[in-house]
This record gives sequence, C-alpha cells and structure tokens, in this order.
Amino acid sequence: MSDEIRRYREFTRRGPTAHVIAYRNDTGPLATQRDVDMTVFEDQTTWSRDTPFPWAQRVQRRTLASGRRSRSREIAADFGAPFTTIRRTYDDDGGLNRIISLPEVSWVGNRYGFHGPLLGMNPGAKGPFGYYPTFDEPALSKEMQQRGTTAIARTIPTNPSVGVGQLIGESIERLPALPGAALLGRPGNVSKKFADEYLNYEFGLKPLISDIDGIVRTVRDTNKILAQLERDSGRLVRRRYSFPVERTIEPMNGTGESQNYISHPTLATRQYSGPGLYTHRRVTEKRMWFSGAYTYHYSQGSDLWSRLKRAEQEGNRLFGLRFSPSLAWELAPWSWAADWVSNAGDVITNLSAFSRDGLVLKWGYVMCDLKITDIHTRRINLVNYGFVRSEQRFTTHVKKRIRATPYGFGLDPDWKDFSSRQLAILGALGISRGR
Repeated sequence: MSDEIRRYREFTRRGPTAHVIAYRNDTGPLATQRDVDMTVFEDQTTWSRDTPFPWAQRVQRRTLASGRRSRSREIAADFGAPFTTIRRTYDDDGGLNRIISLPEVSWVGNRYGFHGPLLGMNPGAKGPFGYYPTFDEPALSKEMQQRGTTAIARTIPTNPSVGVGQLIGESIERLPALPGAALLGRPGNVSKKFADEYLNYEFGLKPLISDIDGIVRTVRDTNKILAQLERDSGRLVRRRYSFPVERTIEPMNGTGESQNYISHPTLATRQYSGPGLYTHRRVTEKRMWFSGAYTYHYSQGSDLWSRLKRAEQEGNRLFGLRFSPSLAWELAPWSWAADWVSNAGDVITNLSAFSRDGLVLKWGYVMCDLKITDIHTRRINLVNYGFVRSEQRFTTHVKKRIRATPYGFGLDPDWKDFSSRQLAILGALGISRGR
C-alpha cells in the first residue's frame, strides 16, 4: 500500500502476582519464593492512508450548526481509503484473577505450596504472535475482490429487470418438458427417470416460471422503472450489498488427553496428579459487505439518434434485450458449471455493463470483519485439590477495506489498465486522480 500510515499500539494487562513457594522441613522458615507476574500482551496494528475525511466531517458539522441544509448530498467526492487493522485480544473464564491456594505437598524433604492464579498456558507468551491465531492476508484480499465483483454485478443500477434475451435464446435451443414427462412414456431405469424429472424442474421449469413472473412484474412497473432510469441519470446512485455471515467451529490438533499437563506458572512436579483432558477448537466468524455509488448517462436528446439510443437503453433496462458478452455467456451450455465454482459470470456481467451507458463507480468499497478465536480448555489435575479447569480465548480480529476502481475490482488502482475510451468517460464525468 503506497503512502501508507502505520500505527501500532501495545496493550499490557496484569493479573495478581502468583507465588510459587518452597519450604525446607529442616529449617522451617521460607527458603525460596518465586513471584510470577501474570501478564497479558495484546496489540493493534493499522495500515491506512491519510484522507480528507476529517475535513468533510467539519464542513458538514458547520453546515448543520448554521441551520443551513446539510451538504451531505452535495459532497460527491470519495474521502475513503483502503485500510487494514489487526487487533489481538485475550480473555478467559476468570482464571487470570482467580486466586487459588494449594495445600502443601512434601517431596524429598521439602514442602511446596502455591498462591495465585493458575492457568493452562501462559497468556503472555512471546514469539511472533504467541498463541494468537494467524490468517492468510493475500488470500483474504483475493476473496474480498471476488466478493466485491459479485456485489457489483448484483447492484448495477442499469441491470435488466428480467432477462428476456436469455429466455428467448434458451427457448430456441430447448424448451423444458412438461411436468411428469420423464416418468411416462419409454421404459427405462426408474432412478434415471426421477433424476431427469428433478433436473427438468430445477433447470427448466423453475427458471421459466421465475422469468414469466418477472416479465409480468416488469410490464406492470414499466413506467416506474423507466422514470427511475431517467431520474437517476447523472446522479449518484448509492448501493449496498451484504453477504451472509459465515461462522465455523473446527477442532484443532492436540485435542484429547494431553501428556503436557504443566500449568502456568509451573508448579513442583509432585503437585500434579497426572494428565487431564485438553481441547483446542477454533471459532471463525466472517462478515463481508459492499458499499458504492454509481453514475451513468441516459440518452434524453430529441434527435433520431438519441431516440434510438434511448429505446435501446430502455429495452435493456426492462427486458435485457441488448446483445452483450454477458448474454453470450449465459447462453453457453456450460456456463452454469463454471459459475458454480467461480465468479466468471459476474466478471463478464461487469465488463459488459461498464462498457455501455457511461456507467462508472464514483466510489466502491468491499469491507471485511474477520474474527478468529482459538479456545484452549485444559483440566489441571492436582494432588490434594482435585482439579482446576482453565478456558482461555486468544482472538485475532481483522478489519479490512479494499477500494474498487471506477470499473470494478481487480484492476490497477492507478488506472493503467483502462482504455482511452474509459479514461475519456472518467474525464467527462469530472473524476480526476486527485479525487
């Protein structure tokens, strides 16, 4: 990230001091006492770019304080920027502050005791990240760009209301069979007949019924759709799209009865009565969403060429009658399989849409909120005390934002990938590199 600003903060928390005590039977008084600070190290690192957003906030506050109309709709510049922030935090079931006083244990003429918190592992362990989970940042960035591409494809304001062009093309090739046709007629394998009937319903009848319903709604709302198409021409059309929240729980290696039953702080060996059950599981919660603002040009001239262009735009907005790479892709017999495992269809949809109607993104961002928590649960079996249960949670919390170019995600942010026509459109719309 060029021209980045990096901010780093470290947070230190301390629990009560633990006292590991050893007595000698022959001397009586305290021989050794080892004090252990129960320290937790947390941190937060943020990479970002300096933006004029604080200035825009001050302008809006002054406008509202003066009683004048808010300029929120008048300020159309992009004041955002990409950023990444990673914060690591620790939590437990109260073990950091739970005081335990163990009965003394005698061993080889010595008596050993303990007073203080007792945990399964050291929450202040150093190393690159201690026990905090890590994540693959390049893979996350790639996934965010793919999700952003999908969100754009589903929020483009000039998208057809219903795909009649695709319906006509598929109908010419093959009409779906009537319900039950696969089960009747020729003899054959019963399982295959039911499979054919299911596929005919899912990929034939169901889409056809949906398209017919869409056509009815589009015809009914034609005036409303076209009025909005004309009204939004040249204006900012804000769109937001959220993906379903993903939450997974997975067991990690090491779960089971562990021979590594040493606690933190380390006690005398004879104070442990043997290994206890240990579990390690990871909880991952991921939330992604897109926010952007489009602008496009709707032909409103009175000459013949303008009227023809307007009719073509209206036909595409209503029924998707424009022949484009996107329509050709949808008519390809294997495109559904490719879309099943990739977002190739969304990429082609965006390429087709941004090549017509002067459509561009004034700004667009895809955001991700990723929280990964490693939960360590350990049973510490002790002599003359029973056991202590320790549950510790180490969390890595990532917030990341990626900016789109005026023609979508995955292109060069310095516009080196843009054609001369695309640059001309951006210049005509008044979008400059200085934002």
